[in-house]
Amino acid sequence: LEDAYLLYFYAARAGHGKAALTLAQQADPAHFEPGGLYPEADAGQAYKWYKKAAEIGEPQATRALQALRSTVEAAATNGNNRAQRLILQWK
Repeated sequence: LEDAYLLYFYAARAGHGKAALTLAQQADPAHFEPGGLYPEADAGQAYKWYKKAAEIGEPQATRALQALRSTVEAAATNGNNRAQRLILQWK
Protein backbone atom coordinates (compact mmCIF):
# COMPACT_ATOMS: atom_id res chain seq x y z
CA LEU A 1 0.00 0.00 0.00
CA GLU A 2 2.86 2.37 0.69
CA ASP A 3 4.12 1.91 -2.87
CA ALA A 4 0.63 2.47 -4.29
CA TYR A 5 0.27 5.64 -2.24
CA LEU A 6 3.59 6.96 -3.53
CA LEU A 7 2.65 6.24 -7.14
CA TYR A 8 -0.67 8.08 -6.75
CA PHE A 9 1.02 10.89 -4.83
CA TYR A 10 3.68 11.58 -7.46
CA ALA A 11 1.22 11.22 -10.32
CA ALA A 12 -1.15 13.68 -8.64
CA ARG A 13 1.66 16.14 -7.95
CA ALA A 14 2.63 15.89 -11.63
CA GLY A 15 -0.88 16.91 -12.69
CA HIS A 16 -2.73 13.63 -13.12
CA GLY A 17 -6.31 14.44 -12.13
CA LYS A 18 -7.52 10.86 -11.68
CA ALA A 19 -4.65 10.14 -9.29
CA ALA A 20 -5.51 13.20 -7.18
CA LEU A 21 -9.17 12.19 -7.23
CA THR A 22 -8.29 8.67 -6.07
CA LEU A 23 -6.21 10.01 -3.18
CA ALA A 24 -9.07 12.28 -2.18
CA GLN A 25 -11.71 9.56 -2.36
CA GLN A 26 -9.57 7.16 -0.34
CA ALA A 27 -9.30 9.75 2.46
CA ASP A 28 -12.87 11.09 2.24
CA PRO A 29 -14.98 9.98 5.22
CA ALA A 30 -17.89 9.41 2.81
CA HIS A 31 -15.89 6.88 0.76
CA PHE A 32 -13.36 5.58 3.27
CA GLU A 33 -12.86 1.84 3.51
CA PRO A 34 -10.38 0.19 5.89
CA GLY A 35 -7.43 -1.43 4.17
CA GLY A 36 -7.03 1.34 1.61
CA LEU A 37 -4.33 3.94 1.10
CA TYR A 38 -5.02 5.67 4.44
CA PRO A 39 -5.22 4.09 7.91
CA GLU A 40 -8.29 6.20 8.73
CA ALA A 41 -10.59 8.72 7.09
CA ASP A 42 -8.98 12.14 6.87
CA ALA A 43 -11.11 15.06 5.70
CA GLY A 44 -8.01 17.28 5.55
CA GLN A 45 -6.30 14.99 3.04
CA ALA A 46 -9.54 14.62 1.11
CA TYR A 47 -9.84 18.41 0.92
CA LYS A 48 -6.24 18.80 -0.24
CA TRP A 49 -6.52 16.21 -3.02
CA TYR A 50 -10.04 17.15 -4.15
CA LYS A 51 -8.83 20.74 -4.44
CA LYS A 52 -5.80 19.64 -6.49
CA ALA A 53 -7.98 17.46 -8.72
CA ALA A 54 -10.41 20.34 -9.24
CA GLU A 55 -7.55 22.68 -10.16
CA ILE A 56 -6.36 20.12 -12.71
CA GLY A 57 -9.88 20.07 -14.18
CA GLU A 58 -11.29 16.79 -12.87
CA PRO A 59 -15.09 17.39 -12.99
CA GLN A 60 -15.99 14.91 -10.22
CA ALA A 61 -13.67 16.70 -7.81
CA THR A 62 -15.71 19.89 -7.67
CA ARG A 63 -18.90 18.05 -6.73
CA ALA A 64 -17.08 15.89 -4.21
CA LEU A 65 -15.42 18.96 -2.67
CA GLN A 66 -18.84 20.56 -2.19
CA ALA A 67 -20.20 17.42 -0.55
CA LEU A 68 -17.15 17.19 1.72
CA ARG A 69 -17.60 20.82 2.73
CA SER A 70 -21.19 20.15 3.79
CA THR A 71 -20.05 17.20 5.89
CA VAL A 72 -17.21 19.17 7.47
CA GLU A 73 -19.43 22.18 8.19
CA ALA A 74 -21.93 19.93 9.96
CA ALA A 75 -19.15 18.38 12.05
CA ALA A 76 -17.75 21.83 12.86
CA THR A 77 -21.19 23.02 13.97
CA ASN A 78 -21.37 20.01 16.28
CA GLY A 79 -18.09 21.03 17.95
CA ASN A 80 -15.56 18.89 16.07
CA ASN A 81 -12.26 20.78 16.48
CA ARG A 82 -10.57 19.20 13.45
CA ALA A 83 -13.54 20.16 11.28
CA GLN A 84 -13.48 23.71 12.65
CA ARG A 85 -9.80 24.04 11.72
CA LEU A 86 -10.42 22.64 8.24
CA ILE A 87 -13.23 25.12 7.61
CA LEU A 88 -10.70 27.91 8.19
CA GLN A 89 -8.68 26.62 5.20
CA TRP A 90 -11.66 26.73 2.86
CA LYS A 91 -11.88 29.73 0.57
